[in-house]
Formats: sequence, structure tokens, C-alpha cells
Amino acid sequence: MFINVGSLRFIMHLSSLFSVLLFVAGIFFVALGIFVDVKLFGAVFAQDKSIDNIFVLNNFWVARLIFFSIGIPLIMNKLYISTVVKHQKQFMLLAAVFLMCVLFLEISSFFIIKNNFSHWVLGGKTLSYQNLEFNVTGVFNSLGFRDEEFDNLTEYRIAIVGDSFVLGDGVNRNETFEYLLENELDISVLNLGYSGGSPSDYLQILSEMLPTIKPNLTIISLYLENDISCKKNAFSFFNNLRFMLRKILTEYDYRNNNLMDESILSEEYKNYALQGLINPSLVINAHYNPNVSQNYAQIIDWWKNCDYTRNVLLKIRTVIDRSNSKMIILLIPPKYQALPQPGLEKLGYHVASSLLENRDLQDDILEFCAEQKMLCVDLLPELINSTLNPYFNVDIHFNSHGHEIASEVLLKYMENNVYKPISNITK
Repeated sequence: MFINVGSLRFIMHLSSLFSVLLFVAGIFFVALGIFVDVKLFGAVFAQDKSIDNIFVLNNFWVARLIFFSIGIPLIMNKLYISTVVKHQKQFMLLAAVFLMCVLFLEISSFFIIKNNFSHWVLGGKTLSYQNLEFNVTGVFNSLGFRDEEFDNLTEYRIAIVGDSFVLGDGVNRNETFEYLLENELDISVLNLGYSGGSPSDYLQILSEMLPTIKPNLTIISLYLENDISCKKNAFSFFNNLRFMLRKILTEYDYRNNNLMDESILSEEYKNYALQGLINPSLVINAHYNPNVSQNYAQIIDWWKNCDYTRNVLLKIRTVIDRSNSKMIILLIPPKYQALPQPGLEKLGYHVASSLLENRDLQDDILEFCAEQKMLCVDLLPELINSTLNPYFNVDIHFNSHGHEIASEVLLKYMENNVYKPISNITK
């Protein structure tokens, strides 16, 4: 078969162009692997209550490995190397040095971040929490917790780990149930709250902190709206990535007011949202998942039919047992279980009256605790019987009264199940 010179040159140019495109694509993937920021991943996923931060952190390293695995072979493609034959040895040496540097940085940064997970986000910072219903300041110690430095601790001490309910979103630190317990007992009660956290985060935090702080009692706070999850596949990174991209685009729409045209927010709340006075995640979730009953049914299904959360709790117990500490699980219900929700309905959520005082999830968890001989206390009865609203009207968190109830329930439960009498605690 005869190919004329012009066609041959065209094919050669096309081949050369293709090799350059492969090289550029390789540079792009390697750049993703180097410059994509784990804090960005964590910040985005922390807003989503069904995906926990440790899971994101683990999958982040899988993502970087994938980026490098794709990028480096593309950079070193044979077609491209053949176009620089004169400098092939130098090119190969440079690529080998680059690869070794990347490998070294990956290994070192993995251990630095992995072993200091609770330190790299908020350590030593002061943050402002402001919206329609509150304006408070959070001061974080050098370890990234909303508490004083963990120095000069009393001989008997308690650690409380959980999400933003423990951290105290929306209230001053002296109104949190951790602080109220510390003031009442006159002993060190350490706040290990991590906003947006989940049980696997609590496991990581306790694994890091218990050997240092050595508490006599560790309280695990479970917010039942988002601390129950199901992770059947530890390598479902691309599903999470797809969700993350959708969420980023949705938040972009929110910040550019695009969602407001479609939203079913009341006019009053729409104006507040436009002013940034309502948590954006509440507005966004109302847009995509307005059916609260359906979400609650999903949570119950996860607890009953998926071992993930139960297994994490068992791992937490193992870590606590190793530190010779006792353990209490504190169940914090979503506010639609405790009282009617006109605030959520104004945001666009559909809240069925059948959810009010529904105890299906709590009863299943209490049964699990009994089987495993774990101490477990449920706040729902006291919250239902409260004469004052224990939650903010719009925001999902406890107000100061809710924290008072949590403190009182814990004090009574500890007196009946852990200390007899509680006044005999050694300070």
C-alpha cells in the first residue's frame, strides 16, 4: 500500500500532537494530585451530615494516588519520549527524581496530617458563629477544641466527644452542657466536640487524645439525625466525588441567589437567607431532601440493616476500655422528634406529625446498648417534657435551655449508674 509523503507527514504531526496532548493531560493529573487540598475536601464534606470526615480523609489519599497513577504514565508516554530521543536519559532521570520527590512528600504529609487530624483545622483559632438567632464567639485551644488548654487537670476527669452539639454551636462556652457539668462537679470536663463530626471522627479523636488526657469517664454524644450512616464500600470515592461536585454547584447556585427563584422558602425566611442569616446547608438540604419522614426512615434502615455505625461504636468502646475509662453514650434527638417544627416548615421541609415523639430509633439503639452492656442515656423524654423550647427556632442546635437539660440528665444518670454518690468524686 502506497502512502504519499504529505500523508505521512500529516500522520507524524498528528502523532506528535497526540503525544503532546497526553503529556499535558499527565501534567494536569499530577497537578491535581499535588495541589488539591485535603482541607477543601474536609470543609465541603463536613457540611454533609451523611459523610464523615475521617472517611473523606482516607479516600482523599486514594484520590491522590489515582491522580498520580494516571498522570505519571501519561507524562512518560513513549510517543512523547520518542520526540525527545536526544535528551531521553536526562528526561528519564528528571522523571525519576520527580517521582521520588512526590512519593516522599506523599508519605510524609500523609503521616503528618493523619496523625494530627484534630489539630490542623481549628487549633488556636477564634471563630464567630452568627445567624438569625445567635451571635457568639468560639475560642479554640492549641489542639483544636473549644476549651481551655488541657493543663492542670483534676485527678478525676471526664471527656465528652461529639459533633457541633458538644462543641456548642449557637451558645457561649459557659452555656454548653460540658461547661455546666464542669461547674457543677468542680472537676475537669474536657470538650472534644468537632463540628460536622461523626462516630468515625470520634474514634479517631479518642485514639489520639485518650492516651494523653486519660479520662475516668468518656461520654460519646450521638446526634441521631446524622451520626447514623452506612459505608459499605470504603473505596466509593467516585460516588462521593460526584456528590461533592453536585454540592459545590448547588452552593454556587445558593450564593448567587439562583436557588431562591426555585425555593419553597417563606418570603420572610428567603430574605433572611439572602442576607446570610440562615445556615446555607439548611436551605440547600430543603431544596434537595425536603421530606423529613423519608430521611428518618433511611436513618432507621441504616441502623437496622447496616453494621457500620454499630461497628464503629464497638471500636470506640475498645479504645476507651484500653484507657481504663468508663463509657456513656448520649442520644441527642433531632428536634422534629421533640416538638412541632414551624421553623423547618418555613424553610421548605415537610415534617409529618407522626415523627413527633417517635421512639423507634432510640429504642433500637437502647436495645443494642443493653445487648453490649453499654451505658446509654436518651434525652428525648426530658426534651419532650420541657416547658421551654430546648432548640433554636430555625437552627437545628440546642439553645442554652437545651444544654441545661442535657447537663441535668447526664448528672442524674451518672449519679444513678456511675457514681454513688456523685459527691464522692475524688478531685
